[in-house]
Amino acid sequence: MKATTRRRTIAVLLLSIVVAMVVVVAQQQPPGFQTFVEEQSLNYVIQQVLPILVQQVLKIQLPDIQQPVHTPIGEVDFTISNFHFNSFSVDQVVVHVVENTGFQILVNSVRLDVSANWHYREHGWPHVSDSGSVDSNAVLSATVLVRAGIDSTGRLQVDIDQNPSIGMSSFDIHLHGGASWLYNLFVNMFKGNIRDSIVNAIRQQLTGPLNDQLKKQVAAIQYVVPIGNPECHVNLDFTVLQTVFNTSYPTLFNVGAKGLFYEDNGIAYQGPPPPTMGYRQLTSAPSMIQLYLTDYVLNTAGWAWYQSGYLITTVTDKDIPEQVPVRLNTNS
Repeated sequence: MKATTRRRTIAVLLLSIVVAMVVVVAQQQPPGFQTFVEEQSLNYVIQQVLPILVQQVLKIQLPDIQQPVHTPIGEVDFTISNFHFNSFSVDQVVVHVVENTGFQILVNSVRLDVSANWHYREHGWPHVSDSGSVDSNAVLSATVLVRAGIDSTGRLQVDIDQNPSIGMSSFDIHLHGGASWLYNLFVNMFKGNIRDSIVNAIRQQLTGPLNDQLKKQVAAIQYVVPIGNPECHVNLDFTVLQTVFNTSYPTLFNVGAKGLFYEDNGIAYQGPPPPTMGYRQLTSAPSMIQLYLTDYVLNTAGWAWYQSGYLITTVTDKDIPEQVPVRLNTNS
């Protein structure tokens, strides 16, 4: 008897779990509008906007570098300041979709040509000092992870990982002015420190100001947009319901939005929800981008415009041409 009661209890618990799962699934409405973007289209877009990104990089202000250095002329404070990018070129940028995470951006063979000013002052008496200019060039590569998703309100979120991988394969530095002919003999003694400072400065720019600017741009996206004449009070809600990052063939990411038209203070749309849709292989070759618009979006649009009164009109007898025998009147 006790075993029978125990089995019944377990059955009730399992049934309760199944019912709860069904309720949760039922509450997760499929998106009315979906976009599927394949990885190759991401790389096409990044190549098109690369010149714009390069121009933005040229505006980056690298911080001054100041550090004590032990040299043949004694202990000195060496400062490199007023960095300026003379040129910045990128041989290749590749974007990969990362499963359930976002995007990985590989930047290969970045060539930098940077100029700055140098100055040193000896620690001890007689406090010898000198100054001049410095030219440097470097080749580096970087791997940056950009996490993407949505918050609980359906707003997109992005964040650059705080530990991007940045490697410098070559770095040359030449001092000019003053007794630079002498200083170039021992500049290799602290060239590594300067190289590390430049790498750290670039990393700080990526994870700091650039990341903040990216978040600011994404946060400015409006997810409810007024449509048509303001007097209609019709809005389109494209709150994001899902983001999917898929690395199995074809590699792509998917954004699904609500796609709901509604009228302010109107009666909510009571029609059927959007159908569930997935990626379709339309041709033998991969698609760059696929856009899906369900009839749900069109139906809510019609309902919202009807609610606004702009789909309602009154036809009177004087609106009908005289040659039409059927008249609109109260006579039988």
